[in-house]
Amino acid sequence: MLSRLPWLVRALVLLTLWGQQSVQARRGQQSVQARRGARCVEVRAACADLHTLDRLLLKMADHGINDSVHDERILLEVKNFRKIKQKRILHGCVLLKVLDFFEDVLLNTAGHPHLKAFLPTMQRCVKVKEKSCDELYHKTNWNAGNQSQPLSSLKPKHMAALQLQLLQSASEKLSDPGVVNKALMEMQGLVRGYVLGQGWRRWEKRKQG
Repeated sequence: MLSRLPWLVRALVLLTLWGQQSVQARRGQQSVQARRGARCVEVRAACADLHTLDRLLLKMADHGINDSVHDERILLEVKNFRKIKQKRILHGCVLLKVLDFFEDVLLNTAGHPHLKAFLPTMQRCVKVKEKSCDELYHKTNWNAGNQSQPLSSLKPKHMAALQLQLLQSASEKLSDPGVVNKALMEMQGLVRGYVLGQGWRRWEKRKQG
Protein backbone atom coordinates (compact mmCIF):
# COMPACT_ATOMS: atom_id res chain seq x y z
CA MET A 1 0.00 0.00 0.00
CA LEU A 2 2.84 2.38 0.90
CA SER A 3 4.46 1.68 -2.49
CA ARG A 4 1.48 3.34 -4.24
CA LEU A 5 1.86 6.63 -2.32
CA PRO A 6 4.12 9.50 -3.42
CA TRP A 7 7.58 9.21 -1.88
CA LEU A 8 7.11 12.30 0.35
CA VAL A 9 3.89 10.90 1.82
CA ARG A 10 5.57 7.53 2.36
CA ALA A 11 8.42 9.26 4.21
CA LEU A 12 5.96 11.11 6.47
CA VAL A 13 4.09 7.92 7.26
CA LEU A 14 7.32 6.05 8.07
CA LEU A 15 8.52 8.88 10.33
CA THR A 16 5.18 8.88 12.15
CA LEU A 17 5.35 5.11 12.73
CA TRP A 18 8.97 5.34 13.88
CA GLY A 19 8.07 8.11 16.32
CA GLN A 20 5.24 6.08 17.80
CA GLN A 21 7.51 3.06 18.25
CA SER A 22 10.18 5.23 19.94
CA VAL A 23 7.66 6.65 22.40
CA GLN A 24 6.38 3.15 23.24
CA ALA A 25 9.95 1.91 23.70
CA ARG A 26 10.80 4.77 26.08
CA ARG A 27 7.64 4.17 28.08
CA GLY A 28 8.52 0.48 28.31
CA GLN A 29 12.02 1.30 29.59
CA GLN A 30 10.63 3.74 32.15
CA SER A 31 8.15 1.10 33.34
CA VAL A 32 10.94 -1.48 33.76
CA GLN A 33 13.11 1.02 35.66
CA ALA A 34 10.19 1.96 37.89
CA ARG A 35 9.55 -1.70 38.70
CA ARG A 36 13.23 -2.26 39.45
CA GLY A 37 13.32 0.80 41.70
CA ALA A 38 10.22 -0.38 43.53
CA ARG A 39 11.88 -3.71 44.29
CA CYS A 40 14.90 -2.07 46.00
CA VAL A 41 13.75 0.08 48.91
CA GLU A 42 15.13 0.93 52.32
CA VAL A 43 13.20 -0.37 55.31
CA ARG A 44 13.70 0.06 59.05
CA ALA A 45 14.41 -3.18 60.87
CA ALA A 46 15.51 -4.17 64.36
CA CYS A 47 19.30 -4.16 64.58
CA ALA A 48 19.22 -7.41 66.55
CA ASP A 49 16.42 -9.82 67.40
CA LEU A 50 16.37 -9.23 71.14
CA HIS A 51 13.17 -11.24 71.60
CA THR A 52 14.91 -14.35 70.31
CA LEU A 53 17.96 -13.60 72.46
CA ASP A 54 15.80 -13.17 75.55
CA ARG A 55 14.14 -16.55 74.95
CA LEU A 56 17.52 -18.23 74.51
CA LEU A 57 18.79 -16.69 77.74
CA LEU A 58 15.73 -17.65 79.74
CA LYS A 59 16.04 -21.25 78.56
CA MET A 60 19.28 -21.48 80.52
CA ALA A 61 17.20 -21.63 83.68
CA ASP A 62 16.13 -25.11 82.58
CA HIS A 63 19.71 -26.30 83.02
CA GLY A 64 19.68 -25.80 86.78
CA ILE A 65 21.89 -22.70 86.79
CA ASN A 66 21.90 -20.99 90.16
CA ASP A 67 24.04 -18.62 92.18
CA SER A 68 24.40 -20.68 95.33
CA VAL A 69 28.13 -21.34 94.76
CA HIS A 70 29.20 -17.74 94.24
CA ASP A 71 28.01 -14.66 96.09
CA GLU A 72 29.83 -11.76 94.40
CA ARG A 73 27.94 -9.93 91.68
CA ILE A 74 29.49 -9.57 88.24
CA LEU A 75 26.93 -7.19 86.80
CA LEU A 76 25.77 -4.27 88.89
CA GLU A 77 22.17 -4.38 90.02
CA VAL A 78 19.82 -3.01 87.39
CA LYS A 79 18.87 -0.03 89.54
CA ASN A 80 22.54 1.01 89.69
CA PHE A 81 23.34 0.12 86.07
CA ARG A 82 20.51 2.42 85.01
CA LYS A 83 22.81 5.42 85.55
CA ILE A 84 25.18 4.01 82.95
CA LYS A 85 22.39 3.33 80.46
CA GLN A 86 21.39 7.00 80.47
CA LYS A 87 24.76 8.07 78.97
CA ARG A 88 25.36 7.08 75.34
CA ILE A 89 29.16 6.76 75.41
CA LEU A 90 29.35 5.24 78.90
CA HIS A 91 26.66 2.70 78.12
CA GLY A 92 28.14 1.82 74.74
CA CYS A 93 31.65 1.34 76.11
CA VAL A 94 30.49 -0.76 79.06
CA LEU A 95 28.16 -2.79 76.85
CA LEU A 96 31.04 -3.71 74.52
CA LYS A 97 32.91 -5.17 77.50
CA VAL A 98 29.79 -6.90 78.81
CA LEU A 99 29.30 -8.64 75.46
CA ASP A 100 33.00 -9.57 75.28
CA PHE A 101 32.81 -11.03 78.77
CA PHE A 102 29.78 -13.21 78.08
CA GLU A 103 31.30 -14.45 74.83
CA ASP A 104 34.30 -15.61 76.90
CA VAL A 105 31.95 -17.20 79.43
CA LEU A 106 30.19 -19.20 76.72
CA LEU A 107 33.53 -20.41 75.38
CA ASN A 108 34.04 -22.00 78.80
CA THR A 109 30.83 -24.01 78.49
CA ALA A 110 30.00 -27.05 76.40
CA GLY A 111 26.45 -26.07 75.48
CA HIS A 112 24.45 -23.07 74.27
CA PRO A 113 25.46 -23.17 70.56
CA HIS A 114 22.76 -20.71 69.52
CA LEU A 115 23.93 -18.13 72.05
CA LYS A 116 27.53 -18.62 70.96
CA ALA A 117 26.48 -17.75 67.41
CA PHE A 118 24.19 -14.88 68.40
CA LEU A 119 26.28 -12.78 70.78
CA PRO A 120 29.07 -11.79 68.34
CA THR A 121 26.48 -10.26 66.00
CA MET A 122 25.38 -7.79 68.67
CA GLN A 123 28.57 -5.72 68.66
CA ARG A 124 27.49 -3.86 65.51
CA CYS A 125 24.38 -2.59 67.30
CA VAL A 126 26.39 -0.69 69.91
CA LYS A 127 26.48 3.00 69.04
CA VAL A 128 30.15 3.59 69.93
CA LYS A 129 33.38 2.10 68.65
CA GLU A 130 36.01 0.70 70.98
CA LYS A 131 38.54 3.40 70.09
CA SER A 132 36.13 5.96 71.60
CA CYS A 133 36.38 4.16 74.93
CA ASP A 134 40.15 4.27 75.51
CA GLU A 135 39.95 6.97 78.17
CA LEU A 136 37.30 5.11 80.15
CA TYR A 137 39.05 1.75 79.80
CA HIS A 138 42.32 3.14 81.14
CA LYS A 139 40.92 5.06 84.10
CA THR A 140 42.73 4.20 87.34
CA ASN A 141 41.37 6.88 89.65
CA TRP A 142 38.51 4.77 90.96
CA ASN A 143 39.28 1.95 93.36
CA ALA A 144 36.40 -0.48 93.61
CA GLY A 145 37.91 -1.95 96.74
CA ASN A 146 37.77 1.32 98.69
CA GLN A 147 34.22 2.48 98.36
CA SER A 148 33.71 5.39 100.71
CA GLN A 149 30.14 6.03 99.57
CA PRO A 150 27.10 3.91 98.75
CA LEU A 151 26.65 2.80 95.14
CA SER A 152 23.47 4.82 94.81
CA SER A 153 25.44 8.06 95.22
CA LEU A 154 28.09 7.31 92.58
CA LYS A 155 28.28 9.42 89.46
CA PRO A 156 27.63 7.63 86.14
CA LYS A 157 31.33 7.65 85.14
CA HIS A 158 32.34 6.09 88.47
CA MET A 159 29.55 3.54 88.17
CA ALA A 160 30.83 2.65 84.69
CA ALA A 161 34.41 2.32 85.97
CA LEU A 162 33.23 0.06 88.79
CA GLN A 163 31.31 -2.17 86.36
CA LEU A 164 34.39 -2.49 84.15
CA GLN A 165 36.48 -3.53 87.15
CA LEU A 166 33.93 -6.14 88.18
CA LEU A 167 33.99 -7.56 84.66
CA GLN A 168 37.79 -7.60 84.58
CA SER A 169 37.96 -9.33 87.95
CA ALA A 170 35.47 -11.99 86.86
CA SER A 171 37.30 -12.49 83.54
CA GLU A 172 40.44 -13.42 85.43
CA LYS A 173 38.53 -16.14 87.31
CA LEU A 174 36.76 -17.93 84.46
CA SER A 175 38.69 -21.09 85.26
CA ASP A 176 36.50 -21.26 88.38
CA PRO A 177 33.26 -23.17 87.56
CA GLY A 178 31.49 -21.16 90.24
CA VAL A 179 32.25 -17.89 88.45
CA VAL A 180 31.08 -19.33 85.12
CA ASN A 181 27.90 -20.58 86.75
CA LYS A 182 27.28 -17.18 88.34
CA ALA A 183 27.90 -15.42 85.01
CA LEU A 184 25.40 -17.67 83.22
CA MET A 185 22.83 -16.93 85.89
CA GLU A 186 23.28 -13.15 85.60
CA MET A 187 23.33 -13.40 81.81
CA GLN A 188 19.65 -14.36 81.85
CA GLY A 189 18.75 -10.72 82.60
CA LEU A 190 21.03 -9.25 79.94
CA VAL A 191 18.37 -7.97 77.54
CA ARG A 192 15.86 -6.62 80.04
CA GLY A 193 18.30 -5.00 82.43
CA TYR A 194 21.46 -4.06 80.56
CA VAL A 195 21.30 -3.95 76.75
CA LEU A 196 18.53 -1.44 76.11
CA GLY A 197 19.78 2.08 76.75
CA GLN A 198 21.34 5.13 75.14
CA GLY A 199 24.33 3.20 73.83
CA TRP A 200 22.25 0.61 71.96
CA ARG A 201 21.02 1.13 68.39
CA ARG A 202 17.54 -0.35 68.21
CA TRP A 203 16.97 0.12 64.48
CA GLU A 204 18.96 0.03 61.27
CA LYS A 205 18.15 0.70 57.62
CA ARG A 206 18.24 -2.27 55.30
CA LYS A 207 17.73 -2.50 51.56
CA GLN A 208 14.87 -4.75 50.56
CA GLY A 209 14.23 -6.11 47.11
